[in-house]
Amino acid sequence: MASTLRRLLLVMLVLSGLVPILPASAQDAPADPTAAYLPAAATLGDGWALASTGSLGLPTELFRAGTLGVFTGPAGARILAAVMLVTESRVAVRRSWEAATDLFHKYSGELAYDPDRDDILDRLPLPAGCVEAKRIDGTARQLGLDTGIPMGLTLCAADPDVILLVVVSGPLGHLTGYEASDAVASLMLGAAGLPAATPTTG
Repeated sequence: MASTLRRLLLVMLVLSGLVPILPASAQDAPADPTAAYLPAAATLGDGWALASTGSLGLPTELFRAGTLGVFTGPAGARILAAVMLVTESRVAVRRSWEAATDLFHKYSGELAYDPDRDDILDRLPLPAGCVEAKRIDGTARQLGLDTGIPMGLTLCAADPDVILLVVVSGPLGHLTGYEASDAVASLMLGAAGLPAATPTTG
């Protein structure tokens, strides 16, 4: 179990390193409009805690704010929850989704997965609250090796100007893979007061 936890922590550290993170200061936190999207750890289930938050280093011509929250859970499970608010420019709306998709593909490079799943996941209903979404799931890789740890990614665009990227490694209650990352994305939208269902995770 200890070696599995160490492998999972290493995978999540690698994943969090794919996005530039600027330390969040107490002075900046109240003014950050993305903070409302990070769910209270208790809503994720027993044993979950918010381990850290930081500001994402995003292109200012596309995004007006960005935050990454890292949650730790039972049995070494981890959640990375990135929130990106798009600027009001019409061009930025299109380009921001493209930039977020690039980030999604970088994260998905850390998974071992079946390419045939892409078509299946594309045909699924969108997560609650999302107007556009991409998903992938499989198992986490470490140093090129398959760890066997389930992992799911969900990229979600929601009206009027938010893009979420959620990575769940390990189980979230009885959910794993894309079902877990979809549930967290919908939970985040509900936490921010947007119309979204709040799926059960236990």
